[in-house]
Amino acid sequence: MNALAFTLLSVLAGLAALVALPAGAAGPRPSPPAGCSRAARRVTGLQEEILHLKARHWALRLRLGSKMADALADADATIVDPAQRARYLAQLGAWRAVRDIPPLQKEERDRLAAVQALAKELVAACRP
Repeated sequence: MNALAFTLLSVLAGLAALVALPAGAAGPRPSPPAGCSRAARRVTGLQEEILHLKARHWALRLRLGSKMADALADADATIVDPAQRARYLAQLGAWRAVRDIPPLQKEERDRLAAVQALAKELVAACRP
C-alpha cells in the first residue's frame, strides 16, 4: 500500500472514530458547544488560505524524517472539514512526489504558524 493510500485510510478511520458512538451509548452524540459551527467555518476558511503551504511544509518535514503520524495529527488538530482534509492530503501527496521541495520562506512560515495557532485554539475549544 502506498503512503497516500495509507494516509487516506488512516484519516477515514479517524473520521469514523469521531462520529462513532461509544460502546453501549444510545442516541446521537451531544451537540457541540454553542458557536462551534461558526468556529468550524472560520477554521475552514483560515485553513483554505494556507493549505498549499501546510502541504509543502509537511512534505518537506516528512522528507527530512518526520513521521506521517505527526502530519496526520497536525491535520486532525486543524482541518475540520473532511473535503478540505482530502484536498490537503492530495496536495501533500503531490508535494511528496516532487524531487526538490522548496522550503517555506520566512513570510510563509510566519503565516502558517499564525493560522495554525489560531485554528488549534478554535478547534480545541469545540472538542470534548
